[in-house]
Amino acid sequence: MPLMVSRRVEFNEKVSAEQLSAQIKRSAVLGLRKSAEVVLATARHNTPHESGDLERSGAPSVDPTNLVAAVSFNTPYAVRQHEEVNYDHPKKGEAKYLENALAEEADNVRKILAKYLEGAFR
Repeated sequence: MPLMVSRRVEFNEKVSAEQLSAQIKRSAVLGLRKSAEVVLATARHNTPHESGDLERSGAPSVDPTNLVAAVSFNTPYAVRQHEEVNYDHPKKGEAKYLENALAEEADNVRKILAKYLEGAFR
């Protein structure tokens, strides 16, 4: 679902379109970074645990050119652990640990992005 933010903005000082665009982009990048970190924290909590390598391999990233954030896990078995819904996780964790984290944090992500984007106009 696209994020929709509606606000009336009044400027008390002159700001060029380029300056405003750059500030919005900086705020968006910061909001994306924070959002990815929130999703990562929840995903780590949901990650199956044996040695802890899978949890520790998680990392957020942001593409500032395309304004896209990602959370990834980098072990040879990360995808398999994520996709195999029939695996047993006796210590902790679950299949779909990343997908479920994103669904769980969707409202928080929207709020974080809205907060950062609103901040661009202050």
